[in-house]
Amino acid sequence: MARTSLTRTVLDVARVLPLEHAVVVADAPLAARGTSVQALASAADAMRRWPGIASARRVLQLADGRAESAGESLARVLLIALGYGHVEPQAHLRGSSGQRYRVDLLVDGLVVVEFDGRVKYADPHLLRGREPADVLRAEKRREQDLEDAGWQVVRLEWRDLFDPEAVRRKVDAALARARRARAS
Repeated sequence: MARTSLTRTVLDVARVLPLEHAVVVADAPLAARGTSVQALASAADAMRRWPGIASARRVLQLADGRAESAGESLARVLLIALGYGHVEPQAHLRGSSGQRYRVDLLVDGLVVVEFDGRVKYADPHLLRGREPADVLRAEKRREQDLEDAGWQVVRLEWRDLFDPEAVRRKVDAALARARRARAS
């Protein structure tokens, strides 16, 4: 049976799928260290005359192996498409307690964007013996600690990804609050 390498498969997908879907596909092997941006770019150079390679190059500009889920990848692509200047995946921040947290996305250095899929409250592997209610309470304490430290937190769910203007309103409102707080 003929197969292609993971790098080639990512590029083939990136040449034909819509941008946001192709970024999700590219992020996964980057996160698992099954390939690298350098390997993808090198392979794309060798395919420079292939149909769809310009699309694949755009995917490579957005691909980032720090995404921990498809939802985080899609949220990142959406925020970039909405024009937010700097969207940093898996940023490390301190809460008011001094506790360090890793947040899904940090927008313009001011707003934390957390993508909430249901899996973290339902998957036994992710629950690690805890009850879903305990995971939810811990998440609420974490969010409060970040907000007490001055971070604005926006939560997105799957449905939000289908309403870009609602996401824009949420993030713009949080950015405005963050800027007002920093100015005072």
